[in-house]
Parts: sequence; C-alpha cells; structure tokens
Amino acid sequence: MLKAKYYRMDVVSEGADGSAAFGGDFMVSKDPFENVAYMLIPIDASGNELEALLVGGTMYMRLPQSQGKWLVVEDSVPGFEGIADSLTKSDMFSKMENMGSAILDFTAEPNSEVIDGVSTTKLTILLDAQQYMGAKWDSTIGDTVTSTYFVGPDDLIRRNVAEVGPTTVTMDMSLWGERFEAWAPPAEELITFEEMSKQQG
Repeated sequence: MLKAKYYRMDVVSEGADGSAAFGGDFMVSKDPFENVAYMLIPIDASGNELEALLVGGTMYMRLPQSQGKWLVVEDSVPGFEGIADSLTKSDMFSKMENMGSAILDFTAEPNSEVIDGVSTTKLTILLDAQQYMGAKWDSTIGDTVTSTYFVGPDDLIRRNVAEVGPTTVTMDMSLWGERFEAWAPPAEELITFEEMSKQQG
C-alpha cells in the first residue's frame, strides 16, 4: 500500500439505521501530514453532498451552507472536538500493526473472487472486539469483529468487509498507483465556523 500510495475507495455502510455510501481518492503515507484525501459524501435524500478534503494535516469541508467556500474543520467546530489530534495519527497503520494480538481465528481462500479485474485471495479474520477496538468498543458491538480482506496477487487490498456489531461496512479499493493532485484551498476560499454561523443568522 505504501509503495502504490494512491487509490480509490468506495464505501457502503449498512446497519439498523439504514445504509450510507460515499467514495473518494486517497494518497496514503505513514506520515499523517502527507496523507491526502478527497471525498464526496451524500448528506440528505435530495442529493446534496459535502466535499471533504484532507491535505497537510488539515481537514476542509465544502457544505451547502458554507457559501461555496471551504470550512476549516477545527476542534472548535461542534462535533469535531479532538480532530486536530486525530489527524496527526496514522490510525489505519496502527490498527493493522496491532491486529495480530487480537486475532482469534484466521482462514485463507485462494482464487476466491475476481475483483477490480484480478483474482483475489479471501482472508477472513476473527478478532477479539475489545482488544482490537480499544476505547471505541461498546457492548452493542459484541465480543468479536469479523474483517474479511480480498487481496490481489500484488498484495493490494481490493475489498474489505468489516462486520462490527449490527453494522457491515464494505470498502472497495481500486485504481492503485494512479496519481491524483490535491491542494489546500487558498485563504480567500476559506471560511471559519463562526463566519458561517453569522451568515446563517
């Protein structure tokens, strides 16, 4: 993954409260300040979307109410307390590195499914939920989490299906190694939460 760097991910989450889907382009690095992401996320049934951009360790969002500008997502924005700290950590890699001690069972099925044009090996991992999720675990999740990876002959993930309590999250990953460009918005295209709130009255 670190060698390929760039990929496309399309996510579908299905649970007791319904389903949601979004997609985006990502550039991944062990240095969280080098991570780049651009996502389009549906926010209502009318087809409205928000744009989310991560670059240089900062998250930006362009919402219907942000007047065409990018909201700087900071700790002071309600619902995003602690985001500055979380963006400076590479959670994906720390989770992968810590996964080993939480594994309860593991199976491998070569030549399982053709995904993204390649034959994949299906890796099914049963994890101790509390040990794997740490502080994010609660009793609704149960004792175990099942994470299934479909990996190509190049060792790149083409699909991950995570069953966490009543929720199933499917992540399809494609376009590995296909470079895309993203830049932090210039100052004139930025808006703070306070400015956006004033404009909304």
